[in-house]
This record gives sequence, structure tokens and C-alpha cells, in this order.
Amino acid sequence: MRIRLGQEINVPARSNALRVNGAELHIISIGRGVVSLDNESRLTAKLHTAILQYAKIDYWISGAVFDEKGALLGAASYKQSVERIRLGKPPTMLTDTILDFGISTAYARAALIAVTVSERAIAPAD
Repeated sequence: MRIRLGQEINVPARSNALRVNGAELHIISIGRGVVSLDNESRLTAKLHTAILQYAKIDYWISGAVFDEKGALLGAASYKQSVERIRLGKPPTMLTDTILDFGISTAYARAALIAVTVSERAIAPAD
């Protein structure tokens, strides 16, 4: 996805689908995000994330940033723990996931980002 530092972008990343009673569920869904560069050349991505509390499992949310020519500038990941909560149906928690790419003056050339959620095998809950 093309980025402009400090501006919100669409981030269509989510966990693999889980079929439950004919419906398709995604435990992790990312909708939008903002990639920012601070005065010390630290690059972060703030991702608006929805987490369906369906199963006790960990997912990894990973990102990579590239310059305009596609050269890799850096990568980051975040472990998102999910709980199994039953209150009739599992609740969805909304949170901001922060990917911290670290510090590099090369991040001033950041033009593209790729975001993915790890694929996990989950058995449908009772």
C-alpha cells in the first residue's frame, strides 16, 4: 500500500477465515492505519484493529516498509494475544496496534507498506 507519512490509509489485512455455522469469521481485522516518522527518525505504524475474542491464541501482525523503488527499509511485528470469552457470542475488542520499525534515517524515503496477519489453524468452538 502506498503511504504518506502522517496520513491515514486503508489497511485491508485480516487473519485467515474461520467457518462457523456457515458464517465466515476473521479473528483479527485491520481497517485503517497511520504511518508516522518522528524527529529522531523512528518509524511507527498505528493500525486500527478489531479482535474477535473467539479462541485463546496468539497472532503475529507484521509489517514491512519499502522505498519508491521497492527496496526494503525495515520490518516490525507485534504479537496479539486473543482470549476465548463467551457471553452468548464472543465480543469484539477494538484497539490500536503499534508496529515499531525502529530508528533509521532511511525511513524518510518510506513510500510503501505491506501488512499481514499470521495464519493460524483454529478448530470451531462449541
